[in-house]
Amino acid sequence: MIRLKAMPVQEKFQHAFEMVRLYQKHVLPFVESHLGYGEMHNLRSVWRAGIIPIHEKDSVEDKYTQAYSNWLWMARCSHDALADQLSNGEVLEYKRLLLSMYEQRLNNPDLAVLRLLRAHRRLAKAYFYEMQWQTPLELTSYSKTGVTCLVRECKIRQTPGTERVCRVDCQHVGAAYARKVYHLKRVTTQFDHGCEISLTPWKAS
Repeated sequence: MIRLKAMPVQEKFQHAFEMVRLYQKHVLPFVESHLGYGEMHNLRSVWRAGIIPIHEKDSVEDKYTQAYSNWLWMARCSHDALADQLSNGEVLEYKRLLLSMYEQRLNNPDLAVLRLLRAHRRLAKAYFYEMQWQTPLELTSYSKTGVTCLVRECKIRQTPGTERVCRVDCQHVGAAYARKVYHLKRVTTQFDHGCEISLTPWKAS
């Protein structure tokens, strides 16, 4: 059996909590600059209605659950609010913003060395390790030609109304993130409750 190092719950919480902070820092100004103060105020109000407070006395598991729920709520509300109001060009700009947010959240100094060495299998394992804050997964193949993981019960897709988060954050931005940061090509095959994700070395055309 191929094993992937499990991400500690504290680290999962830090990832989710940082994404909430980045949404507040970057998405609200984006909405205001493209759609005006009124739409930004409306989105912020909707966010606040669904945000779960996190308390210092909470267990780390509860903190992660709450931060993850907050990120998913904010992403869902943002994507749904912007989907019908932005032009095609502005949607691409929004996705580039999300990609930059994922890059800002990253903290792995070893990636530069792995990219230089073209250590694709180790890069793939690092990518899948990082994905664990979003959903449980398991490695199913690990070879020189590619690395594959299986998501049996996707944590995102188990929440009703999050189809756009799955499509935008995980699939679209996730593939761009794999290419830009890890130099890997990502192919996702969905099924009822999860998906299979394959990573292969990226070959620039």
